[in-house]
Amino acid sequence: MTTRTQQRSTPLWLLPFLAALIAALAAILGFTTASVSAAVGAETRVGAINVAGEVLVEPPQHVSAGQHPGPGLDQRPIVVATGVAANSVRTFASADAHVADAANRIEHAMPGRVVGVNSQVSMANGLSREVDIDLGDLLVQVKSGNARGLTGQLMSTTASTGRTAIGYAPDISEGAWLNAARQGVPIARTLDELLAIIGELG
Repeated sequence: MTTRTQQRSTPLWLLPFLAALIAALAAILGFTTASVSAAVGAETRVGAINVAGEVLVEPPQHVSAGQHPGPGLDQRPIVVATGVAANSVRTFASADAHVADAANRIEHAMPGRVVGVNSQVSMANGLSREVDIDLGDLLVQVKSGNARGLTGQLMSTTASTGRTAIGYAPDISEGAWLNAARQGVPIARTLDELLAIIGELG
């Protein structure tokens, strides 16, 4: 038996076709790589712009929002005080001992609270009586020395005017002060006590 060796020849059109296919694939791969690189580069550039653009913009410390800095930006701001006249402390005078001191201390602590000094106030019977310090809803009667009769005077003032009367007697005796306290009559022995009583009674 004769053995034949059959050789298959490669078609001539296959080699050019493979070469063209490889070239096309290489071109596609190169284009994709270039596109990815460009996108990454663009993203990097945009990110850099974003980071650089994140600058907190606030008005300068000495320029209020809505104002525009001018030539005098480095000058100190001018503060205009208002209401000074309305809150100015008045000074009172009186010929009676301790009255002016008490009135001025009250006015200093509570500006505008003092209505008058040595004032005439109306009573329920239509007449008037003098009080040392008029605080509107409160009245202050001041006594020097041992303050004899101050408790009765305060009770009478309250009953006739319908307003609470407070006593101020720097030199009142301990016994007289205790007697007034037992009857519920407020008498201050110091200016601090007087202010405290006024603050408590309103």
